[in-house]
Amino acid sequence: MPDEPELTEQEARNRDVVRRMYEVFNTGDLDVIDEIVAEDMVTANPHPGTANNREGLKQQIRYLRQAFPDARFREEEILVEGDKVFFRWAMEATHQGPYMGVEGSGRPMTHHGQEFLRLRDGRVVEHHGEESNLEFMDKLGPGARPPAAAHP
Repeated sequence: MPDEPELTEQEARNRDVVRRMYEVFNTGDLDVIDEIVAEDMVTANPHPGTANNREGLKQQIRYLRQAFPDARFREEEILVEGDKVFFRWAMEATHQGPYMGVEGSGRPMTHHGQEFLRLRDGRVVEHHGEESNLEFMDKLGPGARPPAAAHP
């Protein structure tokens, strides 16, 4: 990966906020979300069964941590321009609890995704995420339901 371009002070803060946000997926410390995600944050494509706001993000993290308590997200790439941050990640985890209609299988897996975020005053205000739910369901195994049907 090439050297990171020189960032302004604000861009470096925005990068660090996004890194803290994704560290919450590793730790489960939802109080951090209240610190760094605006109350009126909107996500364009919320996790199925969750709201498109800060509370929905916290619910998504809970679902994930219950099913994959050993999940480790790692940064693959991060690009910052002004108030916008692009973040590409990989998750390594073991499926240990119910998720998308499938009981914990003990299967280890690696999953990838990417996020586009916009920040204002040091807080995330907009989120667009992209990952392959079909690929994820395939990794979960037989019985996985499309995400829209997975959570009440």
